[in-house]
Amino acid sequence: MKKMIAMALLMASFGLMAEDIGKLKVINIKSNDTLSMRSAASHKSKLVTRLPYNARGLTMPVENCRYNKDAPSSPHTWCEVHYKKYTGWVNTYYIDYDMD
Repeated sequence: MKKMIAMALLMASFGLMAEDIGKLKVINIKSNDTLSMRSAASHKSKLVTRLPYNARGLTMPVENCRYNKDAPSSPHTWCEVHYKKYTGWVNTYYIDYDMD
């Protein structure tokens, strides 16, 4: 995931646009919990929807990743993702490539 985010940020820094980088899935969420999709790259921003712990089929445009604006020293980045009819931001700690 770190390589994917690094590539996304590098491409964005050069102004390169690209299609979705592939299918993603939710990870690191317990089976009795959900992942909050937010309206901006912050845990304080408005809730868009909650993604199931086992959600698959998310897509992410590579030019839409940002460092956490509320905690600049945080090692995790936020990226805009699309899931079903929803578009919002999730912390990259909770998503990864879906190789299945």
